Amino acid sequence: MILLDTDVMIDVLRAYAPALGWLDGLGNAPVGLPGLVALELVQGCRNREEQRRVEKSLQNYKLFWPTAAIFTVTFLVGQQIDRRDWIPDG
Repeated sequence: MILLDTDVMIDVLRAYAPALGWLDGLGNAPVGLPGLVALELVQGCRNREEQRRVEKSLQNYKLFWPTAAIFTVTFLVGQQIDRRDWIPDG
């Protein structure tokens, strides 16, 4: 599963050729969106028409919503990176 970031989706929605080419190049690979990305895209709409267009485009993607477990793991990994515990001494 490939999850697309907000920046990539903005380029796709704007029909930016390199983004569309990259997305097309994924072939049959499953592609989805984090639910928070969908919320960001809708929040960024300037008017109702743009919102309708974005919402229609979002129907083409499976949305994935974070769970409490994902937030916990992300937080713990972030703590390890902050402490640099994961970098071996050279």
